[in-house]
Amino acid sequence: MCLPLEFEVTNQAAGTGYRRALNVSFSMGEALLNRAEAEIMLGQNDAACADMTIWMKNYFNTTKTLTPTSVKTFFEGVRYAYDDTDKLVPSMKKHLHPRFTIDKEGSVQEALLQCVLNLRRVETLHQGLRWFDIKRYNIEIPRRLIGSDGKPSKNLDWLKKDDPRQAVQIPQSAHEAGVALNPRNN
Repeated sequence: MCLPLEFEVTNQAAGTGYRRALNVSFSMGEALLNRAEAEIMLGQNDAACADMTIWMKNYFNTTKTLTPTSVKTFFEGVRYAYDDTDKLVPSMKKHLHPRFTIDKEGSVQEALLQCVLNLRRVETLHQGLRWFDIKRYNIEIPRRLIGSDGKPSKNLDWLKKDDPRQAVQIPQSAHEAGVALNPRNN
């Protein structure tokens, strides 16, 4: 979802004013994808695919209908991100390491989760909500140096699974009042 803009006129004669971004706290698209994720976790795969299909048909110009089999087949053909020797090749498919139990890699449940995470990534673009998926599924994320050709040339750092930097740091004012800082890597 792109954030819509509105123009607030401050001087009618001059036609000047301010552009303001409008942020919708809860959208139907995000709610639909959240429900699809819950349905996946409950084993209601057909219902999850129906919700993801509704979202997809409203967001993209497509007539495709998702099924558990079609989603699994699609994601079987996608490599996991950074599985190459240099760990530089990105992909929409990430290794998931949640602190709760999900089926093994290559399963229907894992493929459906990959699908809903990617759809939610599109839905919540520029809103900072991907962070919650990264934390919930303990997804490893690299910080890369991008070369002049626009391709990653080197990994500078990794946010690994269970990295202490996943926790938001305690505010300085709270630390000065005696609250211990959240741990960080050296």
